[in-house]
Amino acid sequence: MLATFQWVESSPAIGSGATASSQAVKNTDSSSTAGILSSSGLEEAVGLLAIAEITADASGTLDVYLQTFLLGTWYDIVHFKQTSGGGSAVKSAYVLGPGYSANGIPIGSGTSPALANDTVVGGPWGEKFRLMMVPGSGAAGGSSNVKVTLVAQLPRQWGR
Repeated sequence: MLATFQWVESSPAIGSGATASSQAVKNTDSSSTAGILSSSGLEEAVGLLAIAEITADASGTLDVYLQTFLLGTWYDIVHFKQTSGGGSAVKSAYVLGPGYSANGIPIGSGTSPALANDTVVGGPWGEKFRLMMVPGSGAAGGSSNVKVTLVAQLPRQWGR
């Protein structure tokens, strides 16, 4: 069984620092806070696919991170491919499985994302997800479009 969730955001302005997603997450009935995907059972997914379509403004860069909530803290789990000026869309997809990636990968937490560009962390995730967006030099607020789709492969329910 598949469940699909989607964020559609505009980039924050330069100088605003890391900014969490704020728009309602589409295709979920249990998100209580704008920008945060909270779905009971999502932590039991057997696999996740994160697809990003990010269009940077003409002059700046934008870093977009997917974070998950574990042990009372938000942690980086994906750093999508960084976009740079020019207005062209960057599309990237990342498979997150229960397996583990290399040990010792530096990650960020809270509002200080630090995962390396174009990197995914394998392993467990929580039942909450959010985006963190960090505008780079020359980025004009609201001029980059961010669409991230998270597809969860949920375990089959007994009796179905």
